Amino acid sequence: MTQLEKATHATVLILALVASASLAQRQILPRIAAMRGSAGQVTPIRSVGGRVVIPDGARREEMNVVLVLRSDCPYCRASMAFYKRIGDLSRVSGSRLAVHVASTEDSDSIRGYLSKEGVSVDSVFSASMASLGVTGTPTILLANSTGVIKDEYVGMLTGSQEEQLLARLSRRTAVSATATGKDSYR
Repeated sequence: MTQLEKATHATVLILALVASASLAQRQILPRIAAMRGSAGQVTPIRSVGGRVVIPDGARREEMNVVLVLRSDCPYCRASMAFYKRIGDLSRVSGSRLAVHVASTEDSDSIRGYLSKEGVSVDSVFSASMASLGVTGTPTILLANSTGVIKDEYVGMLTGSQEEQLLARLSRRTAVSATATGKDSYR
C-alpha cells in the first residue's frame, strides 16, 4: 500500500467518524436526553386528563403526587432533596396531599433507595413507563382523589420551578385553601 493510499484510507476513516459524531449529536443524544428528562426543561406529555392507578390500600388524598423515578437516573438522584421536601409536606397534620412513587424497578429496591435518601412516601409501586403514559424519568404527576391526572412535569425542575411546585403543594396542607374551594382538584 502506498503512502497516498494510506492517507486516503485515513482521511475516509476520519470523515466517517466525524459524520457519525455529528449524527449522534444532532439525532441520537437529544432523544436520549428527552427520554431521561433534561435539567430545566418541563415538557407536558399526553397523559393529562388520563388516570394513574394508585395501588389499592394506599392513602389517597385530595391531591396525589406520583413521582416516577429510577435509582439509576442522574436527574432523579439530583432531585432527592426536593422529593424529600414533597414527602415532608404530606406528613403535615391536616395535609390533603399524598405522595406515591412509581418505578420500573421492583418496589423493594425503590423503597430501600428512598429510605437511604430520607424520602418518605405513602406508597411505592412498580409500573411500566407505558402504563403510566410517561416517556422518561423523572416525571411528576399530580392527580386528584380519583386518580385523574391534572398536571405533570417531565424532567428535572430548576430551583424556581421546584419552589413554585412546593408552594402549590403547600396549599394542600392548609385547611383554609380547600375550604374556599380555590385550586380544587376535584
